Amino acid sequence: MAGVGRAVLMTLAIACVAGCGPAEGQRAGDAGLPGRRDAPATSPLAANEYLRRAAAIDQFEIQSGRMALQKSDREDIRALGRLLIDDHIRATARLREATDMTAEAAPAPLDSAQQARLRELQTTQTPEFNRLFLDIQRAAHEQALALHRGYASGGDDVALRIAAGEFAALVQKHLEELERIRGTRSAPPPRG
Repeated sequence: MAGVGRAVLMTLAIACVAGCGPAEGQRAGDAGLPGRRDAPATSPLAANEYLRRAAAIDQFEIQSGRMALQKSDREDIRALGRLLIDDHIRATARLREATDMTAEAAPAPLDSAQQARLRELQTTQTPEFNRLFLDIQRAAHEQALALHRGYASGGDDVALRIAAGEFAALVQKHLEELERIRGTRSAPPPRG
């Protein structure tokens, strides 16, 4: 494996998925995270940083998808929530497979920007929840797409580059579904 030994990469990956968050003093809204629109990095990410960001994105999508199931009054948004949960659980498993991580690891910690977005979703009432959820998902998926495409084209680990290409295709499908839903004006069910 280029750049990082397999044993070192596996150790870093397990540590990242098990509990490393943003470094002390690091900005909460680092590139690749919801709510942040940075230009793509000029140098490729190291495998351990890619793993940290990808795992955190998966956890954010799973948690926000669960909120869509609980809070949305629109079936198309609830269906998107189910899709996000299922696909990002599979993506996490694929990430573990690509890094030979056989031990069960704790979910990746969310940074403060991701936590703030989840709190915002949690405290927002329907129908405003629907708009906010779609807006947050669009931004998060655009950033995830940039992360995965960037690593797929220049990452330092061959197996992770292949997985990143797969994740980019998945995220692109999610973006297309988001745009389809945003284009529909599905009214909430009548009340009362």
